Amino acid sequence: MLLQSVLMEFRPRLQSVNVFIILKNDIAQECRLKFDDDYLQITIDNEEEIIELDNSFLVSAVSSLVAKRNFISFRSMLQRSTMRRFKAELLSSKLSNLKVKLNECKLIKEVPYRFFCKKCFKTLGECNFKRILPLPMHSEHNDWYCHASEDTHINLNPSTTDFFYTKTFFHVNSSSFKGTIKGNKILYCNNCDEWLGDYVNRETSKLWFSTLNIINEDNVIPSDSLSDCFAIIKECFAELPLTSLKISLNWQKDDSTVDYLLLWVLEKNLSVHIVGEGKKNVCKVLYRFDDELQDDWVHDSINQNVAVSKPMFLAIGEHLRKMGEYIPTEFNISNGFYVSYLSLYDYLK
Repeated sequence: MLLQSVLMEFRPRLQSVNVFIILKNDIAQECRLKFDDDYLQITIDNEEEIIELDNSFLVSAVSSLVAKRNFISFRSMLQRSTMRRFKAELLSSKLSNLKVKLNECKLIKEVPYRFFCKKCFKTLGECNFKRILPLPMHSEHNDWYCHASEDTHINLNPSTTDFFYTKTFFHVNSSSFKGTIKGNKILYCNNCDEWLGDYVNRETSKLWFSTLNIINEDNVIPSDSLSDCFAIIKECFAELPLTSLKISLNWQKDDSTVDYLLLWVLEKNLSVHIVGEGKKNVCKVLYRFDDELQDDWVHDSINQNVAVSKPMFLAIGEHLRKMGEYIPTEFNISNGFYVSYLSLYDYLK
């Protein structure tokens, strides 16, 4: 087998497709390519490989061909007869894919729940909630009222029987979680010292679904770190519907350190075909881990700053690394940023 991966980027509006082929080994000597109407034949050192091409390819219009080291890349035009179909698929899926419900909660009132550290399974607390309410978006207190409230001292600190939540984190009364220890800002498991969240004030703890197992009898409330990240990013898309935008994901690593992952969205909805996986829509991004550039991004009107948990930060970083492996090293760095994709629209846990 010659091939490690094959990815094709379809851009119907530009009537073009970019193809990235990663080889398992470097090209030692001769590399021959034969284009036919529906396939590409690769021959390297007398070993052959066939790649099926979509019938939309215009193989007579191949350009920008590069074959060296361990990759082959080229660009081709698309058949005009297929343009309407591709364009219709792209536009019809764009809005529906951005619909995301961030404030669904699977906890039920008046039901006992136990909270465990995901790393060591130590019990952190046990609660029976009488009020389960979504937190206001962006801390807008008036989101909790059907009319504007004149009270400027609204208290959002939960009592011991309150559970205030978003899609990714929740606020609870600190006294309910005896299994946590506090730094100056961060909450840790008192058994394994694992990062759990932080606290809003002396009375309120901010914990994340991705750091805890929440169990009612034998039922575990499902959570997935990467899904949580994707939901937040799609919410950013909905709030700032621009073609290009920036998203700063920040994780309060410890009492004095904040780690940043900077995402520069290039294409929100790009149609790709990954050989062996099929066609899917992805988001193409530039990314880098940086705390210095963050200072410039804070004041950028197209930037959104979003807090995430440790598992979410690590999960999306690993996802970006893996998806970036489809792009040859010669093309996966641009202006100090790495190039990659986010599988926002069809990710399965």
